[in-house]
Amino acid sequence: MVGIGLNVQLHEAQRDSIDQAVIDLAEVGVTIGRNQLLADCLQELHAALVIFREYGFAALRADWVALDAYAGKEVSLLLPNTQAAHGVAAGVDETGALLLRGSNNTLTAYSGGEISLRLRQRQ
Repeated sequence: MVGIGLNVQLHEAQRDSIDQAVIDLAEVGVTIGRNQLLADCLQELHAALVIFREYGFAALRADWVALDAYAGKEVSLLLPNTQAAHGVAAGVDETGALLLRGSNNTLTAYSGGEISLRLRQRQ
């Protein structure tokens, strides 16, 4: 299963209800219509899925790493069992699992559809 979320144009009340930094396409000057945006996204997704089907995630990994906004940053993972894991984001492995470097410098791989990744908020 693949999940994608795009904020096109958020209203102030929507922004206020989100518990982290948020941006929308309108804010960065994207003015494409929703139908064209969906068509473009589906076309790109189809191309990526063709590569994935043929070669697996490993063939897409370099592109992922080049665009990884969390690389090298302290993060928190909110796991499905309501537990949290903390560490430094260390990219993804050849299967697409998120790599988290713990305080003891070991890498742990996490994968699953219900994992939420957030920048670490120090308390």
